[in-house]
Amino acid sequence: MSFRYNDGCVIARSYDAKPFVKMAAPYFQIKDDLRRHGVMAFSSNYALYGDMSERVMTIIESMVPAARAPAGGCFNARPGHAAA
Repeated sequence: MSFRYNDGCVIARSYDAKPFVKMAAPYFQIKDDLRRHGVMAFSSNYALYGDMSERVMTIIESMVPAARAPAGGCFNARPGHAAA
């Protein structure tokens, strides 16, 4: 399970956590239930995500010249198809 920024609202849940945790639930309201069920909670790390995303895109762009990366994804032109 992960939290959004530093406000303590749930933004991601594992399959095992879903029965006990509602999306956007405030941590302070659910922390005792999480401990009781052995669910681990982590803060999101946007700096790490950005760094890893940039590294992956550098590799993809070196292999696929027509690749482009809007926020949250990567697209490339297939042989015989125009790049979008």
